[in-house]
Amino acid sequence: MAVTYTIQTLKYRTSLNGKTNVVDEVTYNASKTTGGVTAKITNFVKLDTSDLSSFTDWDSITKDKALGWVSAVLTDEEKTAIETKLDAQIVKITTPEKGAGTPWNDDIA
Repeated sequence: MAVTYTIQTLKYRTSLNGKTNVVDEVTYNASKTTGGVTAKITNFVKLDTSDLSSFTDWDSITKDKALGWVSAVLTDEEKTAIETKLDAQIVKITTPEKGAGTPWNDDIA
C-alpha cells in the first residue's frame, strides 16, 4: 500500500512583507498500512517565503493546498526514505525481537 500524507499543523508568521499569516512550516504525518498494521511518522517541511507572488490567504488554504506544499518540498529521495522507515516500522511490529508475559493463564474471578 502507498504512503498516505496528512497535515498535522501549519506554522505561520503573523506578518511578512505586507501579508498576514504567512505559512512558513508544515508539520505532516506519513503513514502506511500493510497487512492490517499501520506505521506512522511525523515530520515537517520549511516553506520558502522569499517570494510571496503566489501567496495564499490563510482563509483560502485547504488540506490539498498544504499537502501540495509538502509534496513540492520533499524530494523523491526523501519520499523513498520515508517509505523505507515506515516499512521498517511495520517489520518491527510484525516480527518483534522481544516479548513479555507468562506462559500460563491465571483466571481471576
